[in-house]
Amino acid sequence: MRIRLVVPPPGSGGAAGGSDARVQAVRYHFSIPKYLVTKAAGRWTPAVYTARAFSALSLDDVPPPSLPGPDWLAIEPVYAGICGTDLGTITGKTSPALAPFASFPATLGHEVVGRVVDVGPGAGEFRPGDRIVVDPWISCRVRGLDPCPACERGTPFLCRRAAEGRFGPGMLIGYCSALPGGWSRRMVVHVSQAHRVPDGMSDERAVLVEPLSVALHGVLRAVAPDEHEERDFNRGLAPGFGPGETVLVIGAGTIGLAVVAAIRLLGLKCRVAVLARYPFQEELARALGADAVIPRGRNAAVEAAKSLTSAPVYRPPIGPPVITGGFGAVFDCAGTTASISDALRVVQERGRVIVLGGAGQLAGVDWTFVWMREVHVLGSCGYGFEPAFGRHTYSVLFDLLAKADLPVERLITHRFPLTAYREAIRCNLERAKTGAVKTVFCESP
Repeated sequence: MRIRLVVPPPGSGGAAGGSDARVQAVRYHFSIPKYLVTKAAGRWTPAVYTARAFSALSLDDVPPPSLPGPDWLAIEPVYAGICGTDLGTITGKTSPALAPFASFPATLGHEVVGRVVDVGPGAGEFRPGDRIVVDPWISCRVRGLDPCPACERGTPFLCRRAAEGRFGPGMLIGYCSALPGGWSRRMVVHVSQAHRVPDGMSDERAVLVEPLSVALHGVLRAVAPDEHEERDFNRGLAPGFGPGETVLVIGAGTIGLAVVAAIRLLGLKCRVAVLARYPFQEELARALGADAVIPRGRNAAVEAAKSLTSAPVYRPPIGPPVITGGFGAVFDCAGTTASISDALRVVQERGRVIVLGGAGQLAGVDWTFVWMREVHVLGSCGYGFEPAFGRHTYSVLFDLLAKADLPVERLITHRFPLTAYREAIRCNLERAKTGAVKTVFCESP
């Protein structure tokens, strides 16, 4: 799959560059009228998501952020990814339950590799010119507060004070008005959020560390690593992950494909099956280690369980077919009513469904299988301290990527300059036509 650099025609994009004292940033300006318009009309006319008259996005000239304190860094993003969470915000599909933990206008972008351009006197070992990847979660330490229980455990993505402190509401950089994200020419991060990129790791691989860490943490949650040492991942695992067993990944976007990669990076011996919507996703899934790829469609998950796990199929007088047995673990990486329903329907008794797809308000999900089969439903959101390794997910991933010849950089399919942000969003919304998986902002080929 070829990586495409998309350059806008002259005069396209947003505001023109300002003076030297200002920088460009793609910002989301929330307003209830625009939210309602895009949510209602976008399904039928996706152009409203990027149309000047209706979209909440704009390319603005803003003052460059200053260092909030001595232990902060300023960086210039080299690559900044477009995440499904960003698209959910832009298209109005994110649950309103998250609203108290965000503030706008906000410069989006939380998947970032960049170069340090300025450091505070308390920046420790960091120096201008260093390449870093950003952990965007805003911890109590970043806010200048005593750590809550979640931050004390090293899991700031579960912070109890995501609406408090000096920077106001915001779970992570990119959704906090006071802390701009990577869809910009400059951003600031606390030293606790900065992780130096190992020598020899390309920028393309580095920008994928954030989404790969989401997947890696989800897999470790499913495997129940608290009870296992790193060397024992193929002994005493949760159902589905041992040799000869099969796990199912529903959805072959960035996170679904990253789950496949994470399973292989950890060296788990299970078979991996993927439900994918498009042929280009099948190609990538197999390149990253999937053993079987099944086209998504009506009853595809049930048919996959039948063919891959020998699960018997039963047909009730009304409704879709049901099975007994099935997959020991199912990763939902789509977050839709159909994907959650499929996951619950084809997981085996006392198996695990890991919800990674950012599911929100879903009507019509049949929860019968949860209580009837005593299914474990696990949510997985971010990353942080991993008990199985005794360190941060990023650190674990740096080592795993260095040891494995896995072509994760093939996930990047399109590159855009900031000025082409409208084209970048449309590219993601029309992935059946464009073949987009991971789209990034960058300023050079």
